[in-house]
Amino acid sequence: MKNQNKTKYQRLYTLLFLFFVCLMLVFDRIAQAAPDTTPPTVISTSPVNGATNVAINSAITATFSERMDASTITTGAFMVNDGVSNVGGAVSYNHGQKKATFTPSGNLLYSTTYTAMITTGVKDEAGNAMASDYHWSFTTASAPDTTPPTVVSTSPANGATDVAINSA
Repeated sequence: MKNQNKTKYQRLYTLLFLFFVCLMLVFDRIAQAAPDTTPPTVISTSPVNGATNVAINSAITATFSERMDASTITTGAFMVNDGVSNVGGAVSYNHGQKKATFTPSGNLLYSTTYTAMITTGVKDEAGNAMASDYHWSFTTASAPDTTPPTVVSTSPANGATDVAINSA
């Protein structure tokens, strides 16, 4: 009888052991999910491509398709150019919004077309770089009219005499 009980327990322990081995294999397989190899993309910008009358004190933003490695989003990877040279400024990244922001160090120029660019130097959290540089353009507003008004004529004319009191 003792041998019979011993054999039953050995079978039970063997079955439990095999069960736990199978569980470990399943969890190991789940843990080894396919790595992220999808390159990030820019899904929106502000100003949008082709925008006109953009305020000269605007920040320029790009929103990505996935969370990015903030250390790769720099002024060397997010540039704004006025057609002659790159605009000076600072770049920041908001992880929650997946948004990079270029803040110019001063106001942009009036009536100027700017091209913004995110380079392939930016990477997502998995280390994937963008497949190609992303460009978009926008134009700032015209300078406000600062010419003071002038009087071009009066009625009655200056120095007129014998003007009726009810004249228009």
